[in-house]
Amino acid sequence: MRVGPSRFSLVKWYLDCVTDQGDAAILYCANLRWRGIRATYSSILTVNEHSTESHSTMTRYQLSSGDSQIVVESPRLKVAGRWQADAAPVERPVYENDTGSVVWKCLQPRSQVNLRVGEREFIGLGYAECLIHVNLWVVFAAICVAAPWIQGLGRLRCLVQGCCHGHATKSVPGIRYTHPRSRVCRLAHLTGVAVHATQLYSILCNAVVGLALLRLFQLHSSATLICGVYLLLSGAGRFVEEAYRGEPQTLTLYGLRLYQWIAILTAVAGAAITCVHGPALPPSFTFRGSAIWVALGCSAMAWFVTGVDFPESSRRFARLT
Repeated sequence: MRVGPSRFSLVKWYLDCVTDQGDAAILYCANLRWRGIRATYSSILTVNEHSTESHSTMTRYQLSSGDSQIVVESPRLKVAGRWQADAAPVERPVYENDTGSVVWKCLQPRSQVNLRVGEREFIGLGYAECLIHVNLWVVFAAICVAAPWIQGLGRLRCLVQGCCHGHATKSVPGIRYTHPRSRVCRLAHLTGVAVHATQLYSILCNAVVGLALLRLFQLHSSATLICGVYLLLSGAGRFVEEAYRGEPQTLTLYGLRLYQWIAILTAVAGAAITCVHGPALPPSFTFRGSAIWVALGCSAMAWFVTGVDFPESSRRFARLT
């Protein structure tokens, strides 16, 4: 069974106005849509010489944009305004490669604004831009392709710290923890006892899932298929992994550990998502020097936060063990 095309999108708008007297108003609108279901958010910030006011709401608003005019209305915020273009739109590429580009589009870099907020009226110059308009399935698919490798690396920290540990084992080689501050010793009271290296099991499972997703990406599969397969495989792997976990604080319900129930729901959700028709991911990607430097910077921050040990400190999270 295949469900029809999925319109799963996020749109964000930014609009402002400054009067000749120096009063200012900033309007922000966001619309998350999946098929017939919508979640909206809007907020208004007004500033003058004597006060600053801010209001927001989750109720629906009306926003229509044409070639030269944008009209916004939000009854809950008591906002109604019109932005009339006073300059040509600006369109500039901010990222380009062999497969495509990311283009910044400013619909109204300068506009004449007539805006009413409650009993106040703002007439002056403004600016209007659609900040983002993306298909979220593509974003989620990109996250899913990277997630197994990120989680696999994170499990190395779990292996050192002792969290997510297994129960005692005699049938297969295990790992022993002796540091008194390790969870294995403090909570499970398994000091020096061989326990299942469930963190390594998780790393191996994530590697299999990651390779499968990379293959789907190589085959130009749809974004929804990639998201669904990730949830399906990771849920199945987590269900098996939990059978070997030995953390005493984990709740057990009807013979299964809490995370096994969550894994079942995850796998079922993944199977359902694979039935949804979604957009295809870009056919290829290109490494750029700037992207590598950004990735290295983020990696360094993550390494410092989760991987640096301060053995002489007694503060929380100061030690890996």
